[in-house]
Amino acid sequence: MPMAACLCSNRDDEGSRRVQTFASLGLLAAAAAAALLMLSSTGTGPNRAVILHTQTSPVVQRAYGPLQSHTGSMAHLLRAIPRPPSGHLQPQSADAQMPAVRAQTAGMPAPAAAGMGSRVWHWLLASVSLLTASFLVLRRRLTDRVAAIMKPLAATASTQQQPEVGLQTAVSATPTTGVSLLEHINVNVPQQQPAYDFYFGLLGCAVDPRRAANIAQGKGTMWANIGISQIHIPVGDPQVIPGVVNLTYPSLNAVRRRLGAGPFRCIDVGSALEVHCPYGNVYVLRETGAPADPRGVQPIEGDASLGTGMAGLELRCKPGAAAGIGRFYRHYFEAEVTEEPGAVTVKCGTYQTISFCEGDEALPPYDGHHMAMYMASMQAFQDTFKRLDADGLVWVNTRFSDASTTLSLAVDKWQQFRILEIRDPLDKSLLHTLEHEIRAPTHEACPFTR
Repeated sequence: MPMAACLCSNRDDEGSRRVQTFASLGLLAAAAAAALLMLSSTGTGPNRAVILHTQTSPVVQRAYGPLQSHTGSMAHLLRAIPRPPSGHLQPQSADAQMPAVRAQTAGMPAPAAAGMGSRVWHWLLASVSLLTASFLVLRRRLTDRVAAIMKPLAATASTQQQPEVGLQTAVSATPTTGVSLLEHINVNVPQQQPAYDFYFGLLGCAVDPRRAANIAQGKGTMWANIGISQIHIPVGDPQVIPGVVNLTYPSLNAVRRRLGAGPFRCIDVGSALEVHCPYGNVYVLRETGAPADPRGVQPIEGDASLGTGMAGLELRCKPGAAAGIGRFYRHYFEAEVTEEPGAVTVKCGTYQTISFCEGDEALPPYDGHHMAMYMASMQAFQDTFKRLDADGLVWVNTRFSDASTTLSLAVDKWQQFRILEIRDPLDKSLLHTLEHEIRAPTHEACPFTR
């Protein structure tokens, strides 16, 4: 229990105990006063005693019944107190057999003594009944008052233990700006079979049913799925990404067992494997306990992929370009970017990153490989298009059918557009060449669960 709520509960119990204690003391005091009054009226000696035998009186029970519906009116309580029935109280004493003698001894008539005792008892009974009813009223009213005082305090304490609704929503809500997913990379291979053996036989990617026919026919593009991401593998002149593609696996044991099945270059460092495809692309397989991206999944035919996803890309860039690349993604994509000397990292949703690292080694000429990403919202998609288009960076690749030359085409027809160049938004200088396929979350191929 929260500390403040515990304190409020203790205060409530303490208040109730105080009410009961004070009411009980008041009732005892009233009873004692009534007893003294009776004794003072009848005397204390054996010759003046009046011995009363009573049955269990139903007065309190009768008075408590009207209390439920008449707690606000003392007049009702007074009318509710019943008179003792005739014969309910019978004075029985040896002195009553000789009233005259006892009256002479007492200096007063015997009938008067008996009448005085009866009146005192009636008065005492009525007083006790009235005090009992008053006690119940007082107890109920004070208890309600204590509860009314403590309730706001308990509510305040409970509220202090919970995060504000607005804050909680802001923290847990899906981001509406920036890049939400690095969905696929696209690299050409000259022959399908060696690529099939590497991507499906060694890496354990899953077959996408939308391109399964191409695999069966031994020609055309293959889609190798791993978690929520893909590797598109068309047949053509080989393409090599200047960097590393990071993939995640719950265990690398199955991949290690498969290494002997083909002539694949591999470096085993324990918690990671660096493997090279037959045409030079480098994949780093990392063993991690992280779960697959829960936002969706790619369709598969047959067995699921051994890996859980694509963690991201680590790309080489020319010296002095990293800071400008960071400005590019921050300005045009409103992406979350972190910088360090000679390197910059772009966040793609919760689970992925794209890093650019400067190096002294000259970059090979750009060969046409590309990557595809999803924007976090339709508004982010439109705003990104407008900013890139304003600086002349929207580009059409005639190799593909989509030709989003205007915002209307990008939004209403294709739900995607492309760019080729990464330029510094400050001086528009060319920093890097890499085709980006930029998609809206409404794209028909979006893997997110809807």
